[in-house]
Amino acid sequence: MPPPSVQKCTQEQAGKIMQREPFEFFEEVDRLSTTTAIMDEMGAALKRCGIDHFVFSFVPTATENLADVMLFDRLPPGYVKAYTEQQFTPDDPAFRYSQLTSFPFRWLKEAPHDPANDARVAELVQFNRDFALVDGVVVPVASPIVGRLGQVWFGGAEIDLPDRALPFLHLMSLTVFNRVLKINGAPPTVTTLTAREREVLTRTAIGEKAEQIARAINVTKPTVVMHLNNCRKKLGARTLAQAVAIALGHRMLRP
Repeated sequence: MPPPSVQKCTQEQAGKIMQREPFEFFEEVDRLSTTTAIMDEMGAALKRCGIDHFVFSFVPTATENLADVMLFDRLPPGYVKAYTEQQFTPDDPAFRYSQLTSFPFRWLKEAPHDPANDARVAELVQFNRDFALVDGVVVPVASPIVGRLGQVWFGGAEIDLPDRALPFLHLMSLTVFNRVLKINGAPPTVTTLTAREREVLTRTAIGEKAEQIARAINVTKPTVVMHLNNCRKKLGARTLAQAVAIALGHRMLRP
């Protein structure tokens, strides 16, 4: 089959994503009460960067397959059934690498694998290409609601996605994953952040680094780091991205 066209997310689009869209997106998701509605909203946001497909799942154990751990998806028709029948789960580099990192990574460009010497990975690559799933981004999710590692995969045709857009995908994954889980369960108890902690965490959510935040609020970089560490500990988060998602979920941040 002919190669899919490259979908481009422009720098202008990425800039909007990083500055405002995390807040706008979350506010809209917070008003929705069904998984289908949330998936529609997410699909619309992703479409603006040329991402056509996504799947939310837990990371499978040695005895589970994709169908066992999948929570919801917008994948091509027939993909999950065929993937499960061909038993690709234990050989998928994305699932393996999600257990080793807390950060988003590009599938398969950054997930360690050796397709030249691993026939199953080569088969998986071709299998995905047959469904026009050529490129993607994987986001590991350590949910504060359930004691199990999750994962979100975004992708489709080859995507020209600026690195500036990755924090938004990370934040979107954490937000939607936990929002859907909360629909069927009670949210965790969260302590209150101070005004300064909310400020530095908000600036982190829109992509500012510790040095930028320190200059903007006239404090030292170690002070900013201290505030961010306090946020993470108070919210029970493993990473700052997870802390941002939890804080957004409890309306602690401001655009």
